[in-house]
Amino acid sequence: MNTVDELIFSLKQIGFDNIHPSIPLKDRKILKNISTMMTKESYITEAQSNLLLKILKENQDHLGKFKDHVAQLLSIPVWNKVFRINEKIRKISLRFSKNEDTQIVVEFSFDKEIKKKLATINSELKYERFDLNHKGYLYSLSEKNIVTLYERLLPLNFEFSNDFLELHEKILKLDLVKIQENFKFDNFYQSRLDPNKHNINKENQLIILDRKIRYQYDFTGNFDENTKNSLEYKIANRTQNKIFMNTNLVSFNTILSTLSKLDRHRILLIFDDFSPINSIHSLEKFIKFLESDTNEHNVGIYFRFDNKQEGLSFNKLISEYSLNKKLDDSTNIVGIGNGKIPKFMIKNSWYPDAVISFTSSLRNNKCDVYCNDCDLIIYHLPIRPLISNVHEIL
Repeated sequence: MNTVDELIFSLKQIGFDNIHPSIPLKDRKILKNISTMMTKESYITEAQSNLLLKILKENQDHLGKFKDHVAQLLSIPVWNKVFRINEKIRKISLRFSKNEDTQIVVEFSFDKEIKKKLATINSELKYERFDLNHKGYLYSLSEKNIVTLYERLLPLNFEFSNDFLELHEKILKLDLVKIQENFKFDNFYQSRLDPNKHNINKENQLIILDRKIRYQYDFTGNFDENTKNSLEYKIANRTQNKIFMNTNLVSFNTILSTLSKLDRHRILLIFDDFSPINSIHSLEKFIKFLESDTNEHNVGIYFRFDNKQEGLSFNKLISEYSLNKKLDDSTNIVGIGNGKIPKFMIKNSWYPDAVISFTSSLRNNKCDVYCNDCDLIIYHLPIRPLISNVHEIL
């Protein structure tokens, strides 16, 4: 045998799994994969050839009649083709679409340093992964994303498209002080907010503070210590739209009464549709609130479990307490499972002022997408959910 290729193909004819049981399964899998790649026009890389020779050397004593051929080819390896050279891709550009918002595209061929750097960046920025001929990420087009990606990836020799660089240059020329002044509440209120449409009472500082995430203005207000210690202030002064409240420290009734003080009356409850027992416990808390509250509530719980065991008990509670009203403008509390959104809710104009989730699994699903535009999502759980962008209140 004159080449390593001929040796590998001879072993392949016998069957890599039939050569010798002492050859590790991992090595056999690698031999199979590389032998397949050697038949392709693109061939293998030098790194793959070194791995192949390493496996042959380590298993030389188990290769029977091929042992001498292996020794000869290990001393002077000869190959049928020239090794493939991997193109190093490091590009950042903009992706334009008629139907979708413009996005920032980060493309790169595999590199440990880049992967590590992007892992840090992705914990700060909103992104989604995509796969083309190589790996990459999509980022929403924003000033923060443009500046962050430029500063972090420039030292790694990324190539930036001209339209990306133009936007970056414009951002650097912005007058930050002037922009910050425009986003202070008094200036923002005069130029961009309609008091009737946006339901903001200029005399109510708590409401103004609470709405700052929704309308993206800057406001700190002037509050006394008693107010700062209240739950409504802690909610209003949140830094993220998602917050966590420990069920052992804050009751469900307290949360709903606090939301009412913040003029948030349309509430969406997210139940754990994987656990009938957990959902029964959450529903019973909600029923106790309805029984204790003097206000009238129009409620619709729009999901059910299978009619067996705990699931049947959950369904009966909904029927017994008439928690299945039709969705309309008078509905103020809606309950759904975290798995999916009923189609009629998407078509209806009803949308929550706040979301209360009884499950930590409110992410990466249709329910999560539906709630994206809500500026207040409360996780009411005994343990803080394992997601990074949650403001812990209590």
